[in-house]
Amino acid sequence: MTETRSFLHSEGSPGLPEEVILHLLGQVDHLADQAGRMLGPVVSARKELRRALIEDEDPPFIVPVPDTSAGKRLAAVDGASVHQPLYAADLMMSVAVAAEGLTPARELAGRVVCRQWSRMVRHDIDLDRLGKAAMMAAELSIAVSLPHDIVILDGSHQTPVVIFHAALSSLSEQVRTATIEVCEELDVVENLARLCDDQKGARIIACPKSDSSTDLAERMRRKHGVDILSNDKFLATMLLQPGEMTRPVAVPRSWERLRVRVPENLHDPQAAALANALDEASGPLRIMDEPGRNVGLFYVKPHGASTAVKVEFKRHHGRDYGGRLACSVSAETPAPHFQEPFCQWLADAWAKSIGPASEAALQGLTMELAGRGAGDYIEFLLRSYRSYGE
Repeated sequence: MTETRSFLHSEGSPGLPEEVILHLLGQVDHLADQAGRMLGPVVSARKELRRALIEDEDPPFIVPVPDTSAGKRLAAVDGASVHQPLYAADLMMSVAVAAEGLTPARELAGRVVCRQWSRMVRHDIDLDRLGKAAMMAAELSIAVSLPHDIVILDGSHQTPVVIFHAALSSLSEQVRTATIEVCEELDVVENLARLCDDQKGARIIACPKSDSSTDLAERMRRKHGVDILSNDKFLATMLLQPGEMTRPVAVPRSWERLRVRVPENLHDPQAAALANALDEASGPLRIMDEPGRNVGLFYVKPHGASTAVKVEFKRHHGRDYGGRLACSVSAETPAPHFQEPFCQWLADAWAKSIGPASEAALQGLTMELAGRGAGDYIEFLLRSYRSYGE
């Protein structure tokens, strides 16, 4: 930690210290050293690690992607949320959308492919948790209704459980109450149960873009005595060749700790009841010791790609299902332009339109309130809580 003394512009007004910027830029060499110590060993040991995973394990942990994806209909669901803190109240908006794959199955006609949620709320803590809960409720509602052979949920199977736990355990009564309302409106308990069920949700997979897991690194330490400081997605990217995948394995036992709970000190029976129902619905994710009933995962590097895709799936369809999924995901991730399946990228791009939409909503709100003669408070529903800079 370094210190910077007060700095004044020539005219005497306070300004951002140039020393701060210069110091931060001076840290580049130090940051590069840290990155090298963390990631360099993976690159330098890549050949030996590949040999260990292919030759020293039976069956091999790295295998070719089979060519079995013909005729699969793919779709993906993604969402986004916006929280705009204004002077007098906050604007919350969320959206979830579905998109089809590179070869459209044309199965979306007449179906709900987009859900929106918006609300003006009073300032409060944890409002971001509410926005994410509304977004996830909409994503689940769409995902379980799609008829496609493979439906990709953006994120992990754990994501809905974590989001609803965070919202229902919030210290804000407003956040908990609104979460209960949106969960009841969109049948979240039933939809989460369908997602997590090894049979009803078998066609729904999850592809997390960001991956902080270190289970593959732990496997290298435990089985091959190699300590690696790396997240698994980077490690898989380094070890796999294009057209290869890791052998599907069960998710780690840490998933047994995946729960939805409301602290007793909140004294909120409604939130506790919903949390218990959601916890029961997510129960299949915590099954570890029943073959074919738990969630599996693998990494695949599509043909021509330089990065790997992580896939979580239910193992209900048998031991070869992971390979068939890997082929479909690989075919949907055209290199070198995409790092995730095309339909997942497209759903994400559409969901991000909520940013401009929220700005347009504020403009519409201005006109609507002006028409209602609300001149005394319009300004404070449009003005940011921050002072504008020069």
